[in-house]
Amino acid sequence: MSRKNLLVIIMFIGYGVNLFAQDLTHLGLLPRINYLKPIDEHFSLNFTAFSEVDLADNTVDAVEFPSKVINLTFVAGAAYKINLNSIVTAGYLFRIIDPFETDTRFEHRFISQFVQIQHFGSLRLRHHFRFEERFIEAKNTNDINAVTRLSYSLGWDIPLQGKHLNAREFYLNSVSSYYVQPTKPRTAFHNLTEFYLGLGYKTEKYGRFEIGPEAKISVL
Repeated sequence: MSRKNLLVIIMFIGYGVNLFAQDLTHLGLLPRINYLKPIDEHFSLNFTAFSEVDLADNTVDAVEFPSKVINLTFVAGAAYKINLNSIVTAGYLFRIIDPFETDTRFEHRFISQFVQIQHFGSLRLRHHFRFEERFIEAKNTNDINAVTRLSYSLGWDIPLQGKHLNAREFYLNSVSSYYVQPTKPRTAFHNLTEFYLGLGYKTEKYGRFEIGPEAKISVL
């Protein structure tokens, strides 16, 4: 690994620790599997599965409530590449909330997104602008809460071997996300900030595998 890549990694880790140590709402571990199936030079299909493992939450007693799987998520979508650095995607997300608890709930989400990519040497910067319509089961009732979410995500892909994200190589994926939910009950805007730093491996045929910590801050 070059000194440049090592410096970038240290900066991201330091940024995440400094930002979320002040007001940590949730710290989790995020294993992720992503598979991309090209159809032609413009269209592709994307399938993603990931789980969130609860490591720490300042709203509960960590001794009384040990780590647990809090979400299982599956996403299917299609992407259209406008050009080499611009992509439009649409997809459907299905989430199982607290899958091993008695009050398991489900979420359905419809997603549209525009992605703009920039290259800085071996680093790849990704801007994600996303619109989501979420339908979430309420706790202990049969009601469905509809939530509109607007978000912006800033992501870095950092190859740890060579200058590009080639097959059979490891990389880092760092994402900072900022959400606004103008339709959340009892408040005009609900803001959720996330930070994720994952170690991934890009296979030749079966997509990418990632695992890493995720921190969340919720602001009403």
